[in-house]
Amino acid sequence: MLEILLKTPPWVYITLLALIYLGIRACFTHQVNLRQIIIFPVIFIFLSVITFYHYPQPILTMPVWIVAAVAGAFISRYLLEHHPIKLGKKANTLIVPGSYSILIILLAYFSLRYYLGYQAAVRGGVQELTTIQLISFFISSGFISGFFIARTWLLRKYYRLLSHTSK
Repeated sequence: MLEILLKTPPWVYITLLALIYLGIRACFTHQVNLRQIIIFPVIFIFLSVITFYHYPQPILTMPVWIVAAVAGAFISRYLLEHHPIKLGKKANTLIVPGSYSILIILLAYFSLRYYLGYQAAVRGGVQELTTIQLISFFISSGFISGFFIARTWLLRKYYRLLSHTSK
C-alpha cells in the first residue's frame, strides 16, 4: 500500500487537496458567483470526454453515462430544492446554504477514480478493466457531470427568478 502511495504522481495529491478544500467550503453557507460555477461542469465534462476517448467503444457505454448523468441531475435538483437560496450582495451572486453532500460526492468520485486509475495502470490500460470497473468509470463520470451541470443550471435559474422578483 505504501508503495502505491509513494508512486502516486504529485498532481493527484494536489487534486485531492483542492477537492477537499472546495468540499469543506461547500459545507458552510457561502456566496456563489454565477460566472465561476461553470468551471466544475466544464472540468467534469472534459474528464468524461477523456474517459470516452480512452475506451474504444463509446457507443456501448454512452447509455450508462447518460443514465448516470440524469441520476446526478435529479439528485442535484433534490438537494438544491430543499435549501433556501438568496440573492448575494454583489451582482451575479447567490447565497447558498452549506451542505455536506458536495464534499461527500467529490471525495467518493476521487476515491473511485483513484482506484480505477490504479487498476488501469496495473492491468495495462482501461481496456483491461473488468466490466464492473468499466461501468463504474462511466457511472462516476456521468453522475458527477450531470450533478454539476444541473447544479449550475439550477443556480442560474434561481438567480434569474430571484432577481426578477426583487425588482
